[in-house]
Amino acid sequence: MRIALTGAMGAGKSAALEIFASHKNVKCFNSDVICKEFLDKDESIKSKVKTLLGDEVYDEAGIAKKSLIAQKVFSDKSLLEVYEEILHERLIAEILADDSKEIHIYEISLLYEKGLEKFFDICLSVFCSEQMRLKRLSERTLEKMTQRDLFQIDAYKKATLANIVLFNETTLLFLEKQIEKVLNKL
Repeated sequence: MRIALTGAMGAGKSAALEIFASHKNVKCFNSDVICKEFLDKDESIKSKVKTLLGDEVYDEAGIAKKSLIAQKVFSDKSLLEVYEEILHERLIAEILADDSKEIHIYEISLLYEKGLEKFFDICLSVFCSEQMRLKRLSERTLEKMTQRDLFQIDAYKKATLANIVLFNETTLLFLEKQIEKVLNKL
């Protein structure tokens, strides 16, 4: 079973993924980590990214300069769309290639924005109030948050599109109890 986990930045996707990962027979994946690996190790991806953004987005060891890539793509929507297409096409190919009988949960921030929900059996959205989200994100710069939020759909919309919503407004124990109920129904 393939399950997508999404939500706004600061909603608690990573915390939810950690809780899911602590359960037997559940394998968890963070799409950002997977895509970073593609950027650094997949020669086809490297070539496409260099063609799109320039050779300078990689260091001499062939490691992607994520901050330079972010600077380029978040300042040009058309570049961002092509960049994400390169990574998401490869990500979906990897997800679909895995035919394991275990529960696989993929944290994907841009699930609905990129139409990736069709590749999953169930879509979960982690949700919290805007106040709580801003409190959690206080160490990040407001400019960086605002810039990235512009490319994501509203947290409420993500929640309404999901099959299941996990509320992460209070304690991790409350989130854990919700996750246990979800897993017991699968």
